[in-house]
Amino acid sequence: MAEPFIIKQNDTRPRFVVSLLQDVGGVNEGAIDLTDATAVTFLMRLATESDPAAPKVEAAAVITDAVTGEVTYTWATGDTDTVGEYNVEVEIEWTDGGIETVPNADYWTVEVIDDLGGT
Repeated sequence: MAEPFIIKQNDTRPRFVVSLLQDVGGVNEGAIDLTDATAVTFLMRLATESDPAAPKVEAAAVITDAVTGEVTYTWATGDTDTVGEYNVEVEIEWTDGGIETVPNADYWTVEVIDDLGGT
């Protein structure tokens, strides 16, 4: 996901859908098979936030296709209430208790832009 994901303020659609890819030394090694994953967590914080312990969103995502590594996060009320640019990552919890963060070298970007509506 090279392009930013753009959503309007206070919207809960479209969902954030991403295929998790194994990146080894900057080389895409293909999809991460999530068959043995026990949970995936969506994390989002303002790009300007310096405290990594305080994400705006830390919530369960859904594995929508384990073999292709596809994960979907459905926005909750309040997730997109503040305009700004956000860093996003997904943490995978494996059956052996291990944790893997994707992307491992950077972040995806979500932009929440101003909504002209009253909601």
